[in-house]
Amino acid sequence: MKIKFFTLLFASVMLLNSACNGSGKGTDSIEASADSVSQGEDDTKPDGDAYIDYDRIVYNVVDGDTTEVNTYDDEGRLIVHRYQQQGEEGGDMYWCKEVNSYDADGKLVKTVCMYGEWETEKTYKYDNKGRLILVKDGDYETHYKWDGLTRMDDGFCRSEITYTDDTYQHIVLERSFVSNNGPLAWENEYDENGLLKEYRSYDDGKLSSIMRHEYKDNVDTETWISYNEDGSERKSEVRFKTDYLPNGKYNKILRTHIYEDGKEEIGYENEYDNENRMIKNGSTVISYDGTVVTKVDEEYDSKIVTCYLKKK
Repeated sequence: MKIKFFTLLFASVMLLNSACNGSGKGTDSIEASADSVSQGEDDTKPDGDAYIDYDRIVYNVVDGDTTEVNTYDDEGRLIVHRYQQQGEEGGDMYWCKEVNSYDADGKLVKTVCMYGEWETEKTYKYDNKGRLILVKDGDYETHYKWDGLTRMDDGFCRSEITYTDDTYQHIVLERSFVSNNGPLAWENEYDENGLLKEYRSYDDGKLSSIMRHEYKDNVDTETWISYNEDGSERKSEVRFKTDYLPNGKYNKILRTHIYEDGKEEIGYENEYDNENRMIKNGSTVISYDGTVVTKVDEEYDSKIVTCYLKKK
C-alpha cells in the first residue's frame, strides 16, 4: 500500500512538472494532490522567443496540496480546468473538471462541467459582432443585451454596464440590482482612465453610502460618506491613501496609509525588484523562478506555489 501511494504521488509530481515545462499541456490525467513541485523554465521577455503569461495558471499548490490544474491549447485557450471544491456543510474536498470547446473563430461555445458525480453542460451564443448574448446552464439562462450598454439578466438578478463608446472597451458605469425587477443595490462610476471614481451603495433603492476616490500625484485618496435615515450626511473621519510606484499608472502599490482622528497608520507596504515585479506584499514574501511564483506568508505560515503558462 505504501509503495502504491508513493507511486501515485511521484506520478502526480512528474505530470505537474511536465505541465509547467510544457506550456500547460498533457495534464489530462492529474487528479491527485502533490507535496512538491519542480521549478519552471527561465523567463524570456515578450520580444524574445517566449514569455510568461501571468494571466494563465498551469497549476496551483497551496500548503502542499494541488488545488488547481489547467490545460491550454497552442493558442493559449483554456481547454481543461480542474480544481478542488469543498462539499456541502464543510464536507470533504473533491475534484471538479470543466472541459471547454471553441468554434473556428476561437470563441467559447461549450463547457462540460463535472462536479463529483454530477455533470452539466453550458453553451454560449454570440451575435453577428461576436458579442456574448446567451449562456445556457442546464435549465438556467443568462441573457446579455448590447445597446450602448451591456445588460445581464439571469432571471434572478440584473446588472448593467455602460461604456464610453460602442467598442465596449472602457467602462463608465456599473450597476447591480437586488433582483430581476428589484431596486438598485450598488453602482460603480469610473473616470476617463478607467479608475474607480465613486462607489455608491443603496438600501432598498435609497442611497446609503458613498466611497469617493481622488487621484493626484500618484496618491489615491478614499473618502467614505454614509447617510442617516433622515437623509442627513455622516462623513467618516477615516481616510485611506495609497502611494504608487512612480510611472506605475496606479497598478504598482508601494504602501497604504490609514488616517483616523488626525493620526497616521501604515496599512501595508510592498516591495518590487528591478523588473518591477512585486517581491513583498505586506507579510507575504514573493519569489520568482522561471514560470513558478512562490508566495510565503510569514504571518499566517502559508505557502502558495503557482506555475504560469509559457507562451511562444
